[in-house]
Amino acid sequence: MIYRRKGGLIWYDGDLENISLSGALLHGEKAIPLGDHVEVSFRLPTEPGGTQKGEIFFWARIIRTEQRSNPGAHLALAARVLRYRSEPKPAPDVRKIVGEVRGPVKSR
Repeated sequence: MIYRRKGGLIWYDGDLENISLSGALLHGEKAIPLGDHVEVSFRLPTEPGGTQKGEIFFWARIIRTEQRSNPGAHLALAARVLRYRSEPKPAPDVRKIVGEVRGPVKSR
């Protein structure tokens, strides 16, 4: 999973612990302030035989953050999902989903 502050230039790596239609729990390397909006992209699990199922992109608002006690551990970010979009195949670059042409995308 990668994420960024809405409209930000830099994508950060993270892990998606769980997700539902209304919310998601993310673990990431960069804190996003409470109330700020975030953009998240992740690829669906690969099917048996190696076929990639697709990619999900969603917009959310941070409703809770939690610092981990272990040094170097990722932050926990709880987010309320506002809307989402799915792509049948993984996009080679997440910026193509949202139509942006600026900013680097970190590899997953």
